[in-house]
Amino acid sequence: MTSPKNLHIGDFLSQKLDLPEKELRKLLNMQEYLNDKIGETALRENLIKNKEMEEILCFQKKHNISFGNAAIYLGFMKNSHVKYLLDIQAQTKNRIGELIVQKGLVTQEDFLKILEEFYSKKQIQFTILALIRGSLSKEVQQAVTRYGYRFQSCTEQEEIELYVEELKPQLILLDSETERVIEYSQKLKRDTPSGSFKIALFSDTKEKLEMLSGYDFGIDYFLPVPFDLKNLINIMIDNEFKSGEQRKERILVVDDSSIARQSIAEELTGTGFQVLFAENGAEAVGIAPLEKPDLIVMDINMPVMNGYQACLQLKRLSNTNRIPIVVLTINNTREEREKGFDVGATEYFTKPFAKGHLSAYIKHLLSGSAEIRTERILVGENDPICRNIYETILNKYGFRFELVENGQKVLDLLEKGFKPSAILLDRHMPEMDGLKACHKLKMNDDYRHIPVIISTKEKEDISEGLKVGANDYILKPFDGDELIARIEVHVKNFTLSKNFKNKSN
Repeated sequence: MTSPKNLHIGDFLSQKLDLPEKELRKLLNMQEYLNDKIGETALRENLIKNKEMEEILCFQKKHNISFGNAAIYLGFMKNSHVKYLLDIQAQTKNRIGELIVQKGLVTQEDFLKILEEFYSKKQIQFTILALIRGSLSKEVQQAVTRYGYRFQSCTEQEEIELYVEELKPQLILLDSETERVIEYSQKLKRDTPSGSFKIALFSDTKEKLEMLSGYDFGIDYFLPVPFDLKNLINIMIDNEFKSGEQRKERILVVDDSSIARQSIAEELTGTGFQVLFAENGAEAVGIAPLEKPDLIVMDINMPVMNGYQACLQLKRLSNTNRIPIVVLTINNTREEREKGFDVGATEYFTKPFAKGHLSAYIKHLLSGSAEIRTERILVGENDPICRNIYETILNKYGFRFELVENGQKVLDLLEKGFKPSAILLDRHMPEMDGLKACHKLKMNDDYRHIPVIISTKEKEDISEGLKVGANDYILKPFDGDELIARIEVHVKNFTLSKNFKNKSN
């Protein structure tokens, strides 16, 4: 006989609804499908056309990669477009409870009774504490107490804190109209043992939902006003259903906020990832070489060692310099990106962001498959941090590439038979800088047709590069979308020219 503590909501629903496990699994798969329709969202947002959608789906199936990566590799979307679509997806997530009711397997009222019986068998009385406006409190209370759920309304913050200790609630409802509600949410999470309850915030407008949907606030869910019982049902069952997918990837979460670490960890483990923790940059630098995580989520503002300092240290170590780092920041400005570029950070996530957005984007980053494209890129770059940035971006977009330290090695590699579709040269390199290397390339009949892009931090270098024959330039710091856009234009022209010459001959 199953122990009450080990009773699983899936097994219980199968029994109560006379639903075979296979059918329940179909519903779970449907939930994942509905939550992963970024192709349809891309069409609706006019980011792609129907014909492009067909090409992307064929490419996705052929290479067994995500829709987002397939669209990027084919040049139909940028990485920023995919991030935007994943954000929309996170904000319109479908819940399993809603699907069960929509399928007509049970009424909303009977589903609540089943949930109450489930908690009863687990020897838990589902308790809700509420510090919300009067009319809303009465509405919620009437909706949930009829099914046996315990509801306690509070008028002051001090009452909540007393009842948390006494009643051990599973859910606390707060109201965006309450003064300093965000600070209070943080305090509740900070002063209470991890995982003892969830917090849901009632909010009247979508604008507020978007503004507040971040981890640092300690809020787990958002409930729109007017109140709809189905949204509360989804929250109550959401905690019982965990992702059936168990992934091998391990994510190191680095943040000095225990609330942020807890919230991010819950989302990542709920999507099947394994999670490691560090409270500051110094701990991350110590943990990463030993544990070798597949990806690091790094906050910027931390004591002891901030995120930029930690990123620089990790990119300088040979056994951690290839680990992708997603930087969490409040200000995604050019100044912040310049700081990040100098330490090798290429992936930025701006707070606040919707729950589910970060885990979906991490899946997207880790599902990329290197060397899907046939075009080859040759990069001459002396700075190891910048070489790592090139490697990260070119890998993400599926290019084959070679990285060398100076202009002379670029020429040597060409002499050995390497045939690139484009060459990137840094302006400042030892032995032979980018300008001299570009001049030699353009004076050589065998290589002059290969497009050359000069990279530099100084605008004054642009005209010098164009004078020696460079086809284009890119200013540092640059992001992946900007770099790839420059490369793809020249690669496309180079390929068309080469095909035309082959047909002529």
